[in-house]
Amino acid sequence: MWSPQLSETARRGMILVLFLIGTSLSLRALRAVGWRTLVKG
Repeated sequence: MWSPQLSETARRGMILVLFLIGTSLSLRALRAVGWRTLVKG
């Protein structure tokens, strides 16, 4: 029941973490820039 949703959430989280590692960004830097700028980029 929860397995597909949990699996998808975990997969998206892993993609986000790997993206941040690859771009050398931190969550603190993303907060400073703002989500609108990140979406536009």
